[in-house]
Amino acid sequence: MAKETTLEEALLMVEQIIVSLRQTDKIQRSQYYWLNLRIALSHAPTGTDAWLLLTYTYYVVRYKKPITAKERLLGVTQLLRRFPRVHIADWGPEEIAAILNANQSDSTKRCRLSACTSFIRYIRGKLKIEHRHWHAWRRARVYKQLHNVEILLASEIQQLLRYLGQRSRHGAALMIAAILAAFWGLRAREIAHLTLGDVIVGSSITLIVRGKGDKWRQIPAMHIPEEI
Repeated sequence: MAKETTLEEALLMVEQIIVSLRQTDKIQRSQYYWLNLRIALSHAPTGTDAWLLLTYTYYVVRYKKPITAKERLLGVTQLLRRFPRVHIADWGPEEIAAILNANQSDSTKRCRLSACTSFIRYIRGKLKIEHRHWHAWRRARVYKQLHNVEILLASEIQQLLRYLGQRSRHGAALMIAAILAAFWGLRAREIAHLTLGDVIVGSSITLIVRGKGDKWRQIPAMHIPEEI
C-alpha cells in the first residue's frame, strides 16, 4: 500500500516548485510538475491540508503565469510554515493578524494577504468547501501607514527660496518650483509638466495640471505670505 502524502512532504514539494518557477524553460518545469505532483496528489487523502495545498498548486501552476503562481504559493506556504498545527479550514483572525503585523513592507503584506485570500477563494469556489472565516479574509486590508510629517514654517520656506535664488543656474526655475510645491501643493511630476499654457490669468490665477492617472484638475491661486 502506498504511503500517504503528509503536509510536510507536500510543503517541501511546493517549495521546490516555487524555486523552479524562476526558470523560463516551460518544458523543464512541466516534467517536474506533472509527474511528481500528480503522484503526490494521488497519495494525499481527500480533504486534508496536504491535498488542498497540492490541488491548489496544480491549479495555479497550470493556469496562472509563473510569477503569479510563485507569489501565490509563497504566501500560502509561509503561512502554513508559521502555523503548522492550524488546519487551513481554521485560518482566521489570528492568521490574518500575523500577515498584517509582519515586519514587512506594505506591498509585501498585500501580496501575502492576496495569496492566502485567493487560496481560500479557490477552496470555496472550485472545491466547494466552506470556510468559516471567509468573510474575515475578504474584508482584510493592508492600510497605508501614516508618517509624521514636519511642515515648513514661512521663515524656513523664505530661507529655502533665498538659497535657491542665489544659485546662478536654474535659480529662478527652482524658486518657482518650490513655491508651486509649498503653496499650491503640486507634485514633482505635475510641476515638471507645467507650461505657460496651463496658467490661466483672470481675476485670479488658476493652474491646470495633469495629476495621477493622467487626470486633469484646476487649482486656484493660493495665498502666499507677504514675507515670501
